[in-house]
Amino acid sequence: MVSLGIIALLVALLLPAIQSSREAARKVACASHLRQVAMGMHSHEGLQRHLPTGGWGWRWTGEPDRGFGAEQPGGWVFNVLPFLEQDELRKAGSWIGNPDRASILSASASVPVSVFNCPSRRAGTTLAFVHPVDYVNMSRPQLVARGDYAACSGDLAPDVSGGRGRGPVSLPEGDSPWYVWHELDRSGIVYRRSTVSLGAISDGTTNTYLVGEKYLAQNDYYSGKAENDDQHHFVGYDSDTLRTTDLSYPPLWDGFNVTSDHSFGSAHPTGFNMAMADGSVAFISYAVNLEVHRTRGNRFDRGVVQANP
Repeated sequence: MVSLGIIALLVALLLPAIQSSREAARKVACASHLRQVAMGMHSHEGLQRHLPTGGWGWRWTGEPDRGFGAEQPGGWVFNVLPFLEQDELRKAGSWIGNPDRASILSASASVPVSVFNCPSRRAGTTLAFVHPVDYVNMSRPQLVARGDYAACSGDLAPDVSGGRGRGPVSLPEGDSPWYVWHELDRSGIVYRRSTVSLGAISDGTTNTYLVGEKYLAQNDYYSGKAENDDQHHFVGYDSDTLRTTDLSYPPLWDGFNVTSDHSFGSAHPTGFNMAMADGSVAFISYAVNLEVHRTRGNRFDRGVVQANP
C-alpha cells in the first residue's frame, strides 16, 4: 500500500510537468505554422506585388479563375494556398461550369489544411456547417474546414451593420462600378478588397502585425455557432479570418461563453503567437499594453511600439 501511495504521489507530481512540456511543444508547433503562413504571404507579395487580399464578404468563397487582386471574392487563406504547396486545392473547380463548379467549390472548402490550425486548440479536421444563410458562389456545404489564424485588418472594429458584411449578391454586381463597397479604408494589412504591398507599411514591417492566433471561446471550438468561427477558412471578408486591435477587443485567452468577435487570442494560457509583417513570429502576452497592441495593428499611424511584447 505504501508503494502504491508513493507511485500515486509521483504521478501527481509529474503530470503537471508532462502537461506543461506538451503544451510547450504545441506552442512551438503553432509558431512554426504561423511562420510558414507568413512566408507564404511574403511569396504572394513577391509574385503579385501585394499581400493577399481579404475578399468580398462572408457569403463568398474563393473563385479560382479570378486572380489574386480586388476582383477575387475569396479571402486571404484561399489566396495564399499556392504558396503553401496547396495549388491544386486553389485550382479546384477552375473552368468547370455550373452546377458542378458550385459543388466542387463547396467540397474544396471542406478540405483541412493543417498549417492553418493550432495544435493547442484543434487539429485540422472537417466540422459541421450550421449557419442558416447559403453562399453566393458555391453549394451549401454539410461540412467545412476552419482555421485558427486571422490576418490583421487594422485597429478599428469593422462595421457590418445592415448587411454590410455579406458583400454583393453576384459576380456582376461586385464587378459593377456602381456597387457601393464598405470597409475599404482599413488601417491594417488585409481587409476587404485590399492590395497592400510591403512597401506600403510605413510603420515598418518589424512593428506591424500580419497574421496571428484568433480568439475563440472553448465551448465553440467544434460548434460552428460562434459569429467569429461559423464559416469556412476560404471565406471572404469576415471575422472568421480577420481580427483587429481595436481597444474594445483586447487579446484574450480562450474562455467559456465569452464573446469577443474581433479579438486576437489563443488556447495558450499566457499569450498568443503573432507573425509580424517582416515574417518573424513573436509570442504576445495577454498583459500587453493595449495602446501598443492597437498601434501594431495599424500600418501607417507612426504609433509607439515597445521592444518586448
